[in-house]
Amino acid sequence: YNTHNTHSPLAEALLDNHIAVFRYDERNIGNSKGEGGGDMSYTATMMGAELTCAFNTLKKHPELQDKKMGIIGHSLGGIAVMEALQHEITPDFLVLFAAPVVTGKQLFLYQLQHSENIFNDYFLYDTKKEKEKIYSDLVDFCIANQDPKNAWKLYKKEMKRLGYTKKRYATRFPFL
Repeated sequence: YNTHNTHSPLAEALLDNHIAVFRYDERNIGNSKGEGGGDMSYTATMMGAELTCAFNTLKKHPELQDKKMGIIGHSLGGIAVMEALQHEITPDFLVLFAAPVVTGKQLFLYQLQHSENIFNDYFLYDTKKEKEKIYSDLVDFCIANQDPKNAWKLYKKEMKRLGYTKKRYATRFPFL
């Protein structure tokens, strides 16, 4: 996903107005380096923790000591910002656009409840209620089990226990 045509003009406008910009995307997306972006082991909580680290590191930079610093988050970046705000982060301003103001779980449940064909490849169940139940159970399990070394192994075991097997998805749900 290339955000060049949407985010670059915003960054350029900020720079033109003498506002410093530090842009990054999730791991291994666009020009960002690293491993784990876009898979089930890389969560919004982790993105928020990384944003917190980046923000606090920049805040300590000598040239930025007396400058106001804020955060702009778009879409998934907005979710990461909301997660970061739960850590030790104190931006002077905050801008969120195209970002949900509810948890990821609440957002996806809303989408399941109010959209006819959403997530059909992810949840091959007969009713929306069945989709909602399996999704909710999977998310609750992920939230309760934050063991980075064993997360995928535990998750696969839970998927099997819940009956979320290959016959129940064409594409495994990647957004937990």
